[in-house]
Amino acid sequence: MRTFRVLVVAALAAGGLAVLAPAANASAPAVSKTCKSLNTLSKELDKADVSSGKNFNFGELKAIGAAFHKAAKVAPKKLKSALNTIGDLYAGMGDAGNVADAVAAYGKNGQKFTKAIQTYSTYLATNCLATR
Repeated sequence: MRTFRVLVVAALAAGGLAVLAPAANASAPAVSKTCKSLNTLSKELDKADVSSGKNFNFGELKAIGAAFHKAAKVAPKKLKSALNTIGDLYAGMGDAGNVADAVAAYGKNGQKFTKAIQTYSTYLATNCLATR
């Protein structure tokens, strides 16, 4: 009899969860501010053209840095730090004015940049992929 009661309680609990679960045709949840901001950033990155032939567009690098800083304003703490790190690197490369100094700016912060890119891409894949 005890086993039967446990099965009934389990069935009721499962049924209750099924009632609480959203229907298959329910509307998708609203896109978070962070994902909207990251989607906007992604569109800006798609448009960016940092080089045209032999000339390197340092202004475009600065603009990319600014776009990352803008996206960081609405991001959660860990992602905010990563976006600011990426933005700082691009801004520094944009301020360099020549390729050698841009490479030096990257080399100085390359490890931080790599970790920040991992954080950024993981957040995108985990939280925003369906909203693109």
